[in-house]
Amino acid sequence: MNLPPQRPDEFSFTSRRLRDEPLETATVLVEQFGQRAATSLGEAQAAAYLDGRLRRAGLKVSADGFEAPVGNGWDGVALALLMLVAVLLYRWSPVGALLLALGALGVAVYCLRREGQPLLVERASSQNVIGTRALAQKPQKRVILLAPLDAPPQMPSLLRLLHDGDRHLLGRVGACGVIALLAVTGMTVGSYELRLACWVGQALPLIYLLFAAGADMWLRRAPASPGAVSHAGALAVLLDCAEELTVAEHTELWVVALGASNTNSGLRDLLRRYPFEPARTRFIALEGIGAGQLTYLSRVGLFPQQASDPKLLAHAAAADTADALINAEPHAYRHSPTTLALLRQRGWQAVGLTCTGPDGQPPHRASATDTPDALEAEVLDRAVRLAVAIVRRVDAE
Repeated sequence: MNLPPQRPDEFSFTSRRLRDEPLETATVLVEQFGQRAATSLGEAQAAAYLDGRLRRAGLKVSADGFEAPVGNGWDGVALALLMLVAVLLYRWSPVGALLLALGALGVAVYCLRREGQPLLVERASSQNVIGTRALAQKPQKRVILLAPLDAPPQMPSLLRLLHDGDRHLLGRVGACGVIALLAVTGMTVGSYELRLACWVGQALPLIYLLFAAGADMWLRRAPASPGAVSHAGALAVLLDCAEELTVAEHTELWVVALGASNTNSGLRDLLRRYPFEPARTRFIALEGIGAGQLTYLSRVGLFPQQASDPKLLAHAAAADTADALINAEPHAYRHSPTTLALLRQRGWQAVGLTCTGPDGQPPHRASATDTPDALEAEVLDRAVRLAVAIVRRVDAE
């Protein structure tokens, strides 16, 4: 295949109305399929819709099923109850209480290292929808565009502040660590008053653990948000990129809608199922796109932060400079999305595209106001331009 006679940063969008189509697609996803919680019927219906659209765009499509957690599970409740027993036991048996607290701390650390996969949880079926556009000759590179199929649950602002991403997991580790430390301190000091103060001091981290457990139970029953910006807009951008990127010389295109993205179950299944070559594979993660300031993520995560791939960041910056209509900004992101963070933790070449509001998060995320009215057609158009330009620059390397 030969590229048309144009620079990689130039655009020759097809005659269809690009500015309208992503908005129409996102609106269909929200209004026709309703709440798209992970493992739900709405997520499965959205997957079927994506399957048909990708086939219509000329891609070879497959749907990979897998088992994913339903909700947050019972890990937080179990840890809170263990620590409640440890704190109550400390008054009469400090050694037994310390051993119980250290055991709970070990469990909390193990849960954190499981990358969002709960231990005590029911599981149900989810799926990834994968479209590929292969080359006639053996490809030199592969670009994988990712977007979430599901929508996050509705969360009040305070709960989102404490529970977003891995914060609740880090909070559990911190609270369990403080309780264990106070238990050790109380056992080593000679004064009865100081031992009593350490015991009383364990109440504050214990209250946090109980609150976090209550939040987990509340989220199990919370409905999914309408999910227009998070993440129907990203899916619409994904589809438009698939329809636009019809020609490449050296790059194989993969377009993947990830199921159960809130626990990264879909991404883990994709990486387990397909042995991608790290040196030849680049990922572009699309999340939370549709309103606010279009950004390409320079760093992501809470602790530790993961830097995006330098070459892909340079492509994003060059594309933004070459096309004044893109108008994107680099941004260090300390909340969700988690897709890019997991990819970088595992050493993959990856960059993320999202939108940010005044609080640094995608507007309306995890709220009942995340409806199609919140979407901005111009932002979706600019996101398509940026993603397409990055892929074309990778192809021209």
